Amino acid sequence: MKKVILVMVLIFPFVFQSCKKDEDNSSLAGTEWVFAYTLSGVTLETHLKFTDEKNVVTLYYDENGQISGEDTEYGTYAVSGSHIVITYTDGTTYSGTITGNKMSLIYDDDPSFTFTFVKK
Repeated sequence: MKKVILVMVLIFPFVFQSCKKDEDNSSLAGTEWVFAYTLSGVTLETHLKFTDEKNVVTLYYDENGQISGEDTEYGTYAVSGSHIVITYTDGTTYSGTITGNKMSLIYDDDPSFTFTFVKK
């Protein structure tokens, strides 16, 4: 009987142990991320809208909060762990990382262009 109680005491903590769930960024579907910046004294925003499991739309907002339609871009994305790659229909590619509610993207053709988006 003592052995049974000892085994139960040793096993019991493991039965109810909780594990921290790893952050799953593989699907950004339905999320929106914002990059705000100032240009010539005017605050502008770029929004990434992940419409489903593989498509992204980039929208540019003017100083009045209106979408600048002619600058809307469409592309696809792939996520592996915290790494993301976005490829637009014109072939432009950005890659970066996702950490919590921040996404840092680098323009692949010129790594000096880095953008940090915040999840909305």
